[in-house]
Amino acid sequence: MESRGIVKILYLGIISTESRGIVKKLSKGIISMESRGIVKILSLGIISMESPGIVKILFLGIFSMESRGIAKILYLGIISKESRGIVKILSIGIISMESRGIVKILSIGIISMESRGIVKIVYLGIISSESRGCAVITF
Repeated sequence: MESRGIVKILYLGIISTESRGIVKKLSKGIISMESRGIVKILSLGIISMESPGIVKILFLGIFSMESRGIAKILYLGIISKESRGIVKILSIGIISMESRGIVKILSIGIISMESRGIVKIVYLGIISSESRGCAVITF
């Protein structure tokens, strides 16, 4: 859902709020930053709960660099381990295409293991397009 150039993710229990042009992650999923109408995807991951109620990000997988108002996904590398009921990400395949300042994430496939009540994400398809500096993510 797009609102004032801020990316709001309302799927899979993800709620984000905007503060001074920065989208802050409150619950699992995506950390992004908005600057001058440009959406930068800084990291993509899964948050799980660890004892004493401390939330930790297990991995930081996607790094992008902004150039001429165009967000490009340059690198994808994920290494995570399963420990004490923490979700293990086995593989993530991402296909992206950049065209005329528009970043399109065609598909994100996530294979994970379910352990001790942790939600298993088998596949997640995301199609996003940039319009007037605003990213729209539809599920």
